[in-house]
Formats: sequence, structure tokens, C-alpha cells
Amino acid sequence: MRNTATCRSAIILGCTGSIGITAIKGLSALSSPLRIRALSAHTQAQKLIDSAVSLGAEAVCLTGARFSDFPVHCPADVRRYDGPHGLRSMLEDIHADVVLNGIAGADGLAASRWTLENGMDLALANKETIVMAGSLIENTARRNSCSIFPVDSEHSALKALIDAHGRERVSSLVITASGGPFRTIPMEKLYDITPEQATAHPTWSMGRKISVDSATLANKGLELIEAARLFSFDSSCLEIVIHPQSIVHSMIRMVDGAVYAQLSPPDMSLPILSALAGGVLPGQGVKALDFTHISLEFEKADEKRFPFLALARSCIKGNDALPIVFNAANEVAVHAFLARTCRFPDIYATVEEALARGNWSQYIEDYEDVMQVDASARRIAQDILSEKHV
Repeated sequence: MRNTATCRSAIILGCTGSIGITAIKGLSALSSPLRIRALSAHTQAQKLIDSAVSLGAEAVCLTGARFSDFPVHCPADVRRYDGPHGLRSMLEDIHADVVLNGIAGADGLAASRWTLENGMDLALANKETIVMAGSLIENTARRNSCSIFPVDSEHSALKALIDAHGRERVSSLVITASGGPFRTIPMEKLYDITPEQATAHPTWSMGRKISVDSATLANKGLELIEAARLFSFDSSCLEIVIHPQSIVHSMIRMVDGAVYAQLSPPDMSLPILSALAGGVLPGQGVKALDFTHISLEFEKADEKRFPFLALARSCIKGNDALPIVFNAANEVAVHAFLARTCRFPDIYATVEEALARGNWSQYIEDYEDVMQVDASARRIAQDILSEKHV
């Protein structure tokens, strides 16, 4: 890992999303300065330019559009890049100690790959990177002597706990889930859920897609897969427990029976800034907990209500193609739900059928294989949804 005692530099991808916004707001908490060299956004050109000017970034990339499509003024000393190819060029041209990948969905995989291929550490908020191509990404990191710092609050906590106590002493990992907004709703009412209800998360402020994933617990399914690959644990050694307060982010069970937990407010500042700082946060990350004003509850995750959990476990036990299908079909189904062309329970049904319908026995040898499976899964998911409306 690189020397973190000197001034570190960073690139923030997805700077107008919830991860990017939290990162930028939290920079003042770092006692050691962090130089922001470049930023990207999908389509919010003006916000991207404004952030670049305020942070002194030397380059920007608009990944989902072209700057010429918007009436914005960009200072002459800020280099501009457009589209996915532009993002790759920016990561080749601009070097930083660490890249925060806050790009949402499968689109973030390429950015993670390019980051590591260009010799930069990866602060990874894009869980799809590990779900879709865990072994490939880890090999790319090793070849280029780079580190990967997980940014999900659960995996950031797990890494800190495992590093502190030693992998050989840990028997299992416990990942918490808030349970989302429908933890107690009668099962028969799930068909009546609207996109507005599904995106109103009770404890976290997130984007629409990930909010729906948190309501179905597909998000926790993805996190199970990510944890299995990041920390090399079998699915039988991974637990999900419902914890509505979102204060305990993860726990580890030790071989001697002891349990250690990481607690902090439901705020992404701590894992984001820790990852940007190289794993150890120099400064105040979040406000300290006041235990006289909090109550912690835990309950078993109901896999009948949240079937994505069992489905994710089956993907972990299967071959490397299955998690790719899980993620791709879920993205297609969630977008259909948000567009009001399928019902809430249809999200799971679509993913389950996509996994059962396709021939997913192929061996994943390279990134091209990953994208081929991803494209096939998306076509099958679209066909499934279309058939439901014939």
C-alpha cells in the first residue's frame, strides 16, 4: 500500500450522486489534506463544473452526455472528457493515489478496471464490480500493486474488524440490514407497493435504484456475494440480521465464540473518508454515539419475505456467471418497476426466472465473458417482463 503520510490525491467518479456528494462534504473532516485531481458525473454538467471549480480539479468527465449538449462554461484550465471512452482517457491521463468509484450499477465495473490498470488504489462503492468480476478485479489489483478499499458501510466495517482481530480467528461474518420500509407490511400488500413507497428508505438517503434494492433486500443479496468474494468466506459462514436502527454495520463471530461489532451513526462519511485516506481515517469521521439515547434491536431475516437472500446464497455456491445474472436481471426489473411496468414482487420473480431459464454454465475467463453474460441476462430479463404483459 502506498505511503499515506504525505498529501494524497484522489479522483471522484459519480460526484453528483449520494456517495460523491458525501465524499465532497466530508473532505473538511480530514486532518491531512486530500487533493482532488478529477471528477466525473453522468449528466449533471453544471454541478460537475461547479464542483471542479470549487475543489480545484484539473479534469472532468461527463459520462452520459456531451458537454456541448449543455449551455455551461468550463474554465480553460479544466480538461474536459465525454462519454465512457472519455472516462477511460481521463483515468489514463490523470494519476491519483486513489479513485473513489461511486458510479451506480454495472456501468461501474469498467471504471474499476481502468482505475486498477492505471496503477491507482480503488475506493469501491460500486458493489457490482466485485459481484460481477471479483476474481478478475482482484487479479488486476495484484498485477498492478494496487489496494481495494470497500466503501459499503458493511464491508468497510468487516474489513476493519478482520484486520484488527486476524482472519484466522474469525469463524463467520454478520451483516446487518435495516429491513427497509416493508419489513412488517402484510405480505399480500406487497403487490400494491408504488415506486414512491419503495424509494422512501427509513434510515438512509440513497438513489432510487439502490433504495428499491434495499426494500427488496436484493442489496443485501449483492452484499452477501461481495463479502464472500472480498473476504473468502463460504456462504454458510455469512449471516444477515435485521437491525432497523442501522447503527451496527457489521459484526464478526470469533472461533472462541466472542462477537465484535462496528457501531456508528447511519452516515456514509466514515467508510468513504477512510477509503480515501488509505484505510485509516486521519480526523473526525462521524459524530460519536451517545448510548443514553439509542436503542438497538435485532431480528432474524425472514427469507420468505426477502427471498433474494436465499437466491444470493445459491449464486455464491454456483459458478461465477450466476452473480452476474443476479445483478443484471435485478437492474432490468428494478428499472421496470420504477417505470411502473412491473409490480414490486415481479422484481424477484424476474431474477429467479432469469437464473433458471438461461444456460449459465460458461467459465468466466476475462472481462469480455463478464459483459457477454451480463448482456444475455438483460435480454432474458426483458423477455420475461415482456411476456408478463402479453
